[in-house]
Amino acid sequence: MNSDDFEVLALIDQSVPIKMEQSLFDRIDLVLAQSLKEKDPSIALSAGKNLLGVIRLGGLGLAKLLHGVYTRWNDYEYSGTVYELAEEELGILAKATVNRYVAVWDMLTGGYIPKDVIEYIKAKPMRQLVPMASLISQGFNVLMTDWLRMAHAIDIGEVAEIVREIKGKSPKKQTLTIFLEDDGTLQAWYNSQTKNIGYLDIKNENNEIVAKSIERIIDNSGIIRR
Repeated sequence: MNSDDFEVLALIDQSVPIKMEQSLFDRIDLVLAQSLKEKDPSIALSAGKNLLGVIRLGGLGLAKLLHGVYTRWNDYEYSGTVYELAEEELGILAKATVNRYVAVWDMLTGGYIPKDVIEYIKAKPMRQLVPMASLISQGFNVLMTDWLRMAHAIDIGEVAEIVREIKGKSPKKQTLTIFLEDDGTLQAWYNSQTKNIGYLDIKNENNEIVAKSIERIIDNSGIIRR
């Protein structure tokens, strides 16, 4: 079995649709049966290697596809929203997930990443690309040294730490950025000016409803938590 036999969408935080999941598992059963019949475990592990490759490329492919549809949505003259259609066709339930994929492809193709490291960045899994892309969508100026560090980061934890360090700096002046402070206040930052625009009840985050609500607000709006 080669990589074309695996149809996988590497969704960041969504479940794989049941029909797709069962089809994948059925094919894996066939590979396992073949490897046992031939008494050759390398058959099974070779398929696993192909599967890992398809998962990574599937994530980039989906990012390119969603970005293309998202940026040209009005040209389709289609009723409804891109988010509704993504939920119906792909099982992507969260608007934030679509936005993350769109942001990743914009980062990879928008000229933000130096040519010397672009191939290293593109080879990263989606879980590492998403926090990198948030730097661009939120207006932060990423230096060559920062791209190099992220390109050579070993795992998501290291990437996340670098991203946090960068977000500790001020974003570009002409970018509207909203910060959630430790006391729950929301501060909008634009053109070197700040304005208090609201409040989130983070003192009661031990309450499940409050915690989940704040998490959704932050995920869907690009708010940066201090």
